[in-house]
Amino acid sequence: MNKEQFDKWFREVLDETESDKAEKNIMDNLLEYRLQQQFKAQLQASRKQRIWWQRGFLGLLLVSAIGVGAYIFNQKNYAIPETTLSQKKEENPEYETAKLQNAMDTLSSKTLSRLENKADNNTENTKPNTLENQQTNVQIEQINISKIEDKQQDNTPSVSKPKYATFDTIRVIRKSQKEDLPPVFLEKNKPVFVEDIREIDLSKRKFLEVPPSLFEHKNLEILSLFNNQITVMPNDIGQLSQLKTLNIGKNKLTDLPPALGDLAQLIRLNIANNKLKKIPNCIFNLFNINDLDISSNKIKSLTKDIGALTQLQYLSVRFNALSDLPSEFSKLTALKELDMRLNGFSKIPEALCTLSQLEKLDLSSNRITSLPLEFGNLTQLQTLDLRRNLLQYIPAEFGNLAQLTSLDLSENDLHYLPEEIGKLTNLKKLNLRGNPISQEEMRQIERLLPNCKIDFFRMW
Repeated sequence: MNKEQFDKWFREVLDETESDKAEKNIMDNLLEYRLQQQFKAQLQASRKQRIWWQRGFLGLLLVSAIGVGAYIFNQKNYAIPETTLSQKKEENPEYETAKLQNAMDTLSSKTLSRLENKADNNTENTKPNTLENQQTNVQIEQINISKIEDKQQDNTPSVSKPKYATFDTIRVIRKSQKEDLPPVFLEKNKPVFVEDIREIDLSKRKFLEVPPSLFEHKNLEILSLFNNQITVMPNDIGQLSQLKTLNIGKNKLTDLPPALGDLAQLIRLNIANNKLKKIPNCIFNLFNINDLDISSNKIKSLTKDIGALTQLQYLSVRFNALSDLPSEFSKLTALKELDMRLNGFSKIPEALCTLSQLEKLDLSSNRITSLPLEFGNLTQLQTLDLRRNLLQYIPAEFGNLAQLTSLDLSENDLHYLPEEIGKLTNLKKLNLRGNPISQEEMRQIERLLPNCKIDFFRMW
């Protein structure tokens, strides 16, 4: 190779090297550009996402502000001003007349006619009072519930007017939990007579005692004091002679007053979730009661007086410490639903097997090891729950429960079911989960009950 050829070859090598470097620089620049574009796109996306979060947060704040404003507006409209009655009288000497005029204006024509009819029935040969005379003779007192009474006149006997409550004379319960009664029975701008109030709900008010003004409602039929902190029920409860439903569950009661037994109209009573160690004797005087809930107490036994409640149809004694039932329990022939779960029963009480009208029975979460032959006498039973017990076998008399539609035998120690189980033609649901039943025995049960939905899962 001469010099010219070498120089030519050397220049070609240099050109190729420079082209490779140039190509590499171009690729590096292109990669850097792509990375920059990708970073810009991610930055822009994050900015958009942050903007949307900010807008959502601002929208939430706006909605919250509107809700708070509406709540404050409602409170200002329905709550009484803080100015006392005496201050109002000092500011305006004619306050009583104006107040009375406002109250009388709110009375509808129907209410006025009712007042006049009561006045005519209670008094004879009495001169009728004009609207102006009523305004001058009626005094309004600002207490828990306003009262309107006629003042004594010189030559005219007084006429008692019914009590009524209005929004401007009673404070809204939401503003203060310490008020006696919430105006749940009031209508805006219309008086409601105390005699017309049939239902009052004072649940979850954190009351330590029953409001005394409650006993003014002589015609009350439904009363709920559920979920408070009441420790003593006053004897004045006996004044509510028309009461039909009383719910005093989830309090701290250890006993009930004897006067509660005077509520002859009472048909539903809930005293669950208290601290009762026995059923108060006053309950056995409630001969018309048909729904009784004494669950979640500390009751260890039922006395023979339980047999006096012959009208009882629904009874719940769950989550107590019962282990047996008295023989007088068999007198509860009207009983349809019985809840005895979460107690200490080791066997089925004999008195229970005589309740031929029983339709629903819950004996779950006890320590029952076997079922007596007399259990087949419960021919009207439709729903039976025996889960979480220690049952090892089911008697053949179980096949007499022809009305049974739902049966729960889960979490027991059953190895098989009798062939008489096939007589339960109305059975729609059978739960056998958690029992040591073999696959062959399960196939036999499925053949005996072809129209029943069987839930089975062997845990070991």
